[in-house]
Amino acid sequence: MKKELSLFLSPHPDDLVYSTFSALTDTSKSRSAIVFFNVSSFTRWRFLSRPAVTLLRKLEDRLLLNFMGVRVSYKNLPDSSITQKRTGYASEGTPTFSELYSPLGVGGHPDHLFVRDFALSIWKGMKGKTVMFFYEDLPYAARMKDLGATEKELAIEVGEICGRVEARCLPLTKNALRRKRFYSRLYLTQTDQSDLILSHARKVGEECGLEYAERFFVAT
Repeated sequence: MKKELSLFLSPHPDDLVYSTFSALTDTSKSRSAIVFFNVSSFTRWRFLSRPAVTLLRKLEDRLLLNFMGVRVSYKNLPDSSITQKRTGYASEGTPTFSELYSPLGVGGHPDHLFVRDFALSIWKGMKGKTVMFFYEDLPYAARMKDLGATEKELAIEVGEICGRVEARCLPLTKNALRRKRFYSRLYLTQTDQSDLILSHARKVGEECGLEYAERFFVAT
């Protein structure tokens, strides 16, 4: 039997591992990802050139996602470390999928909001044939003091387009969380976020009656 397809939309290399690990590693489904803004000059190693940063970020992301069985393509758009200008993006065609994962937009990063708006546009074209998941944008969500209120406002905002949005927690076992933190550290060009990932997974888990968890907002 052919597996259902989950499509993950990512503003940058690393966003999916940080924010959607529980769904990204669900081998009961086929998984594909699209990364939009992978042309970058942002790295913790300041001496690297833009082409070198872009190459390394794409390489580390592709290796990790492919290792997890996720097919990934890159749109090669410049990220906010290069330009703040955002223009419309026309889809070149997407496969038929049963689940769509999009950033919620916590933190208001322009690249994340761009991808969220694009996700909403293609979701509307599916006419109810797919389930829409919005993921918490890490590490921004873990640093926000008023996260609950912010996410409530964002859920109302996207709900005006896609209907009622409900929070849902997906559990992370200790082993899964260990793997998530390990994989996050393999983004060697970026700052280590593994401790932040741990503390946030514990906090979300406590709020959901679990040991560790990730939170999504589902259009119902």
